[in-house]
Amino acid sequence: MIIIDDLLDRNYSISKLPIYWRKVVYAAAKKTECTERSMDDYLKIVEAFVQEYQSRDCIRSKILTEMLDLPDIVIILFYVSMYNKLKLENRELFHIAKMRKNIKWMMESDFCFVNIRALGKDVAETGNIIDAVKVIPSLRVNGIHLAPFFECSHGIVYCQDSFYRINEEIVNLYYLRENVEPIEQMKFLIDCIHILNKSVGFDVTPHTSWNSKLRLDRPELFRWVRLNKSKNDLYDNMTIDSQYEDKCQKVFKEDISKIVNEIKDKYSVKRLDEVDSNLELCKEATQKINKELQNEGYFTVPPHTWNGVGVPDFKKYAENIHMPIWSYLDINGDDQGQHAIWLHSSLYIHKGMYGNQLPAQISGDTKKDEVQRNEEVILFFNQYLTEVVERYNFDFIRMDYIDHIFDNIIKVKGEEIPLSEMFTPAEIKEVITNLRKEYPGLGLQADHLGYDAKIFETVGFNLITGSEVGLSIDRWHLNEIFENLIKQEKIQGDICRATFAIDTHDMAHPLFLGKEIAHREGKIGIIARLFISRFGNVGLYRRPKYEVIGNQDLSYGIHSANNKAESLVWGSNKVVYNAYHDIEDIYADLKEVLKESSMTEYYISNKHVGWQIYNKKKRKRFIAVIPVVLQDGIPCDSDLIRKQKDKGEKDRIEFEFDFPKGGGMEDVLKMDHENIKRNYNFDCKVCTSVEELKFNRVKTINCDKLFSLYVRNNRLVVEMKTYGFVLLEALNI
Repeated sequence: MIIIDDLLDRNYSISKLPIYWRKVVYAAAKKTECTERSMDDYLKIVEAFVQEYQSRDCIRSKILTEMLDLPDIVIILFYVSMYNKLKLENRELFHIAKMRKNIKWMMESDFCFVNIRALGKDVAETGNIIDAVKVIPSLRVNGIHLAPFFECSHGIVYCQDSFYRINEEIVNLYYLRENVEPIEQMKFLIDCIHILNKSVGFDVTPHTSWNSKLRLDRPELFRWVRLNKSKNDLYDNMTIDSQYEDKCQKVFKEDISKIVNEIKDKYSVKRLDEVDSNLELCKEATQKINKELQNEGYFTVPPHTWNGVGVPDFKKYAENIHMPIWSYLDINGDDQGQHAIWLHSSLYIHKGMYGNQLPAQISGDTKKDEVQRNEEVILFFNQYLTEVVERYNFDFIRMDYIDHIFDNIIKVKGEEIPLSEMFTPAEIKEVITNLRKEYPGLGLQADHLGYDAKIFETVGFNLITGSEVGLSIDRWHLNEIFENLIKQEKIQGDICRATFAIDTHDMAHPLFLGKEIAHREGKIGIIARLFISRFGNVGLYRRPKYEVIGNQDLSYGIHSANNKAESLVWGSNKVVYNAYHDIEDIYADLKEVLKESSMTEYYISNKHVGWQIYNKKKRKRFIAVIPVVLQDGIPCDSDLIRKQKDKGEKDRIEFEFDFPKGGGMEDVLKMDHENIKRNYNFDCKVCTSVEELKFNRVKTINCDKLFSLYVRNNRLVVEMKTYGFVLLEALNI
């Protein structure tokens, strides 16, 4: 290794790297069993990757699974080389939350959701931090949204067992054995993302798992109930209302703290939920404490459903799962248990909340305590977010479980009173305002689906998720999708936008669409969404593209991988992967023009949807056409194509251009077909059938076989002869 050390230092100035970087590099060289000869070969690949990334802003020469197969030393030296170039140019490591004085960068970015645990090469194994390092350069976004990466419970990454300790399932065990600690591995990943000039954010939830370590370290941050010894009723025949009163919660907290501290002392543990405390000791102590608390009848209260009132009420104890069963009622007294997230423990955000009851300020019940915010919890939430952003150099935060914060309040004497236990808009605004005192460029994404960006803008959010993620690219939903695209300027905020989401991590949930996009819409659906996100989503109020890891190559399983310790089923579909990159290449060429353009009209035919983009300032015009993805529930990339092609069916899309008088083009459009061809021309940016799917401008299909252009009654007609994608730029000649 001495020769390799010298070679590495001579070529990459390894000795000048941060300590944890050096540890990673040497561990990678050792793992790969590098020799001087093999290193020469690896260095050639590294240099090729560096050149490719610098020319394309991505590595696309290998599909994602091929990136995962790379020797660790290759991808790690790629980042070292990029890091050295950055230092050579006297540039600082990219950390936009610190560098920027405002958050407009969020609206100019595009994002990809990445669950590190889902990046294993095979479904049965979990991915790790080094796997994430390998795939990030292939993503055509400039923002990485990391799924929760702290310890979780029941295999569900959003059911966090810890707020501080990195999940063992994503830690690369080889590097851990080589003394690269989990936090060092994570900091290395985030450095790598920043080196590529990408921002990085993380998910935060106002709840933990039902048996989390945090609730033991800080019992005062949670709401508790106590059952009797037999667990068939509440302790000492108390009512749930009396247990939920703050004076009783303080008594519970003192008793719980006594139990917790006695066991901590036995194990010589100060905090259970700590980044670098002894893992095995903490596990043993946590199990012992949880067992003792359960013996004493203590359990934390889960979050209510999004449409519930108050907090859940105790219903009964289930011996088979050793947990309470809760009653979740809405304002009408109807059961809402199907929406419950009962494996979680909610933060004790508000005092004066009772079981399935409206707050006293709203109900007028003078016997109940009025709702008031728990300052201790809000202070903790502020401090926690600041601490995590500082520790890992995050650029944005996605807040979970705030989808309905505006529906969940009633104003009483000017004060926001929550109907159920969740943060109010005013409280969220306070948290965000405090964060931005320290980090003025820190972006905030809300866990919310809709187009009401302007409402979420009022509390400081910058991103929500556009509703078209839940709509199929079919004739029944395209009108809604394009209506919202055509009026973006009216409905999008100045500092908050609804992302144009190709997919999200939970669309396959049974309460949503129930299927992954790869199964719902196939390759045509994903490509169509990518196409719209770039060439239909334009203008000053362009919405950020938001994709999910796996959308790039027809992979599926992200929802399952969020809820079980498993990885994606990699699609490795080169057609989709190449289309993904080709669309981005074309977009990169047109980006500045499209930024000042707007969609002027769209037309939905039986088999296609077409739209027109116009840049008034530069007098540039584009026409785009994509296939309607579903026909009577049958994917467009099925046998239906061939059947309709055999019938010789044609599909017409007509546009009536509104050219300024005397603009030249207006006269041309009144001329016949031959004069149009002679005086006016279209540069074909994309011309591909769904059978070919070639977006790289290498025409494997003759354009005349795919579509024809002519004028009829002063309308330009695009007649599609077979299913396909078209993007035309109008040229005056």
